[in-house]
Formats: sequence, C-alpha cells, structure tokens
Amino acid sequence: WQARIEAPLTYDYGRYTVCKAAFSQGPVTLQQLALLKGFDIGAMDPVGAEFVHTVVEAMKLAYADREAFYGDVPDVPMDVLLSDSYNNDRRALIGKNASLDLRPGTVPGYQNWVDHHAERRANMTAAGSGEPTVAQLGASGGDTCHVDVIDRWGNMVSATPSAGWLQSS
Repeated sequence: WQARIEAPLTYDYGRYTVCKAAFSQGPVTLQQLALLKGFDIGAMDPVGAEFVHTVVEAMKLAYADREAFYGDVPDVPMDVLLSDSYNNDRRALIGKNASLDLRPGTVPGYQNWVDHHAERRANMTAAGSGEPTVAQLGASGGDTCHVDVIDRWGNMVSATPSAGWLQSS
C-alpha cells in the first residue's frame, strides 16, 4: 500500500495562496475567503464589531453551503462554490444585522437540502462534561480539527487533534 498525493484545492486571497484538502470540509475556508474578498477587512479593527460581524456572517453562508452540497462527494460543485459570480451573489446577503437562518445558495443541477431539525436531536447524542464521556445513547461527541502549515523554506507542521476526546484521539 502507498499513500497517494492529491493536489490541494487553492484559492488566491490577496498576496496569499491558501491550500486545503479538496476531499474534505477544508474548502469551506476557501469559500469564506471568496465571500470576504468583497470587503475591505484590512481597514476594519480586527477586534471590532464590524470585522467580527462580517467574518461570522461569511462563515455562516459558507457553512450553509457545506451542509447543502458537500454530501455530494465526489461531485461537489467547487468550481461554482468558489467562483466570483456565485460569491458576489452570496455576499449580498451579508447585511448590517446578523441572520439567524441557515441559508444555502442555489447551484444549478444540485439540490440544496439541509437538515433544519438536527438541533432538536442534539441532546440525544451530546456527551457530558469532562473526559472521557459518553452520551446517553452511547455515542461519543466532538469533531475533528486539522491544520497544516508550510512556510516558504519548506518547513511543515501537521496537527489533527481529533475532538479532544480520549475515545477518538
């Protein structure tokens, strides 16, 4: 067996090229950048209300698209989700007030179905406090975080602290 090397999905944001694994949740970060591209966030106070509001609203739109379209693996429409025209339309949804709605976009040929009732079932699988814990139905909770950083000299670090739960780490 030999691991294969897959080309990353990339997005150019300002002077940076951001890379993410294409076959994962990673591209949601790239879409967040595509949405933020239309704002002058560099002129905003990075701890100010306008900056936080803008970034959070862009994140919510990108995550809504993740919920709607990433389940179509391997046929996720990344060419559309990262396109300027799609994100220009989505960016227009970011107003002065926070939205409480889950608002996936529309991609021709794809159904944007999301489970709007998942939150109601969360308490059935939610784990208790402390480690290790297991939920009422025997499920352990959490999610996986991953980060890779490569500098211009080729130094690399990769970390995957899976959920912080002893059962899954």
